[in-house]
Amino acid sequence: HEQPEPKRLPFSLNQIQYMLTTDLFTKLQDEKFIEYRFLILLGLFTGARLEELGRLHMADVGEEDHMPFIFIRPHGEDSHRLKTPSARRRVPLHPALMGDWGFGEFIATGRAERRKFVFPIINTSRQIRGSISSQFSKWFARWLTKIGLDDRRLCYHSLRHTFKAWGRSNGVELSILDVLQGHSVKSVAFDYGRDEYGSPYSVKTLYDAVCKIDELNRLKPQK
Repeated sequence: HEQPEPKRLPFSLNQIQYMLTTDLFTKLQDEKFIEYRFLILLGLFTGARLEELGRLHMADVGEEDHMPFIFIRPHGEDSHRLKTPSARRRVPLHPALMGDWGFGEFIATGRAERRKFVFPIINTSRQIRGSISSQFSKWFARWLTKIGLDDRRLCYHSLRHTFKAWGRSNGVELSILDVLQGHSVKSVAFDYGRDEYGSPYSVKTLYDAVCKIDELNRLKPQK
C-alpha cells in the first residue's frame, strides 16, 4: 500500500532563505509588489490563511503591552466571512517582521494615508468566487516556478504548513499552534475561560510562542 503523495509540502528553511534573497525582497518594488512581499512575509510569520491576511483592515492591526498583533475577524460589510468560528483570533506579530522586514513602517504609512485596508490594491482586484486573493495566488505559483522552486506541492498554503512544522520542531504546544492558526481545538476544556476575543491564551503566551520559533528568528533581510 503506497503512501499517497502529500498534496502540500512545507518549505524548508533553505527554500525560505533563498526566496527572501530574490528581487521581490531585495529590490525597490512598486506598491502592488510591496503588498505581495508583505503577504508572503505575513503568511510565513503568522501561518494564517491567505484570504484572512488579504482582507485585513488597518483597524485589525493593534498592540497590547507593546506586543503587536493582527485581529482576524469577519467584516460583514466586505462580505468577508471566516472559515470557522475558531478562525476569529488575535495573532501576535514577530518583532523581526515589524522591524527588520519593515511591516511596522508599512502599517505606519497606511495609517498616515488613512487607508481602510492593509492591502488596498489586493482589495480592489476582481473577486473570483468571493475571493480577493485568487490573482495573487496564481501569481505566487508562477513566481515560485520562475525562481526555481517548481515543485507543484509548494504553494502559498505551504507557508501555513511551514509555520506549523517550525512551531512543532521548536516545542511550541500543539494547542497553542492550533489557536495561532485558527484551527479548532478538539477539547471541551478549551471552551472555558476564553477571553473577549475568543482565545484561550493571552496575547503574551502566544507572542512568546512565536518568538520561540528559531527559524523565524534567523530570517534576516539582506543588507
